[in-house]
Amino acid sequence: MLVVQAPGVSVVFGLLGATCCVIMCYAIPILAYEKIFRNELSNNARYALFGVLVAVTVIGFISIGENLYSIVEGESS
Repeated sequence: MLVVQAPGVSVVFGLLGATCCVIMCYAIPILAYEKIFRNELSNNARYALFGVLVAVTVIGFISIGENLYSIVEGESS
């Protein structure tokens, strides 16, 4: 459905990059590290990992929002 509504291929790649890059480059390694070293992590280290995960998630949502905003602004102008 996104392909039909998107004004160009760059928009689709921008949205895919905004979601997949954040997940593959930041979220998956953090979650894997926490799962592998679950018994060896202190509570402070675990809180730090999840703090970084939350920050990266917020950055991902901002990136998606920016891409969606550029789609809306591109159609209205």
